[in-house]
Amino acid sequence: MFKDGQARPENLQFTVCFLVDYGASAFQKIFKNFLANDNELLTGECNNTISRELEEEKLRKIETEVKEKERIILSKDEEIDKYKETTTNLENRLRELEVDVNG
Repeated sequence: MFKDGQARPENLQFTVCFLVDYGASAFQKIFKNFLANDNELLTGECNNTISRELEEEKLRKIETEVKEKERIILSKDEEIDKYKETTTNLENRLRELEVDVNG
């Protein structure tokens, strides 16, 4: 609802798209700012604030994704190291058995 009491479909569509793209936490933060001082939304300064908050939210999402991928890579590296160790142990055991059979 807006000051004139009318809900506008284009604003609802924007809100839904915004929630999908940036998440509820970014929307809540901006909406709280709106409620605190709705006159500020009419200024260019507010647009800069919103843009900065959106960029910060995007950055936090990217940082979270990067950390998760780093964790996965580290886990895979550890798994590869275990396979290398197992392979080395099996190769050594095979050599020992060959010596026993031949020698």
